[in-house]
Amino acid sequence: MEFHNIMMCSGAYIDCSMALLGIVILFFVIAALRKWLFEAMDYPFSFWLGIIGGIVTYIIVYGFTGSYKISLIVGLIAGLAAGYFGSAFIEGGSS
Repeated sequence: MEFHNIMMCSGAYIDCSMALLGIVILFFVIAALRKWLFEAMDYPFSFWLGIIGGIVTYIIVYGFTGSYKISLIVGLIAGLAAGYFGSAFIEGGSS
């Protein structure tokens, strides 16, 4: 099993650039969903926990699978879950 290192860009160049572009896409999708979904519905959401959770999960999943599409989906789900549940822990639950 080969581990794909996104930070060193090992492998084909197009795969590396698409994987790095996935991090940028992940950032903007989480930011947009935070603005238009969580704030509009008045749900708590921690942006920085969402970004950290999404990017760390994205890098780990990409390292094992080598697929930026799967990594983007899993990273997005993990980022949204980390932002929502992390905000609940930071704020102490319901007010």
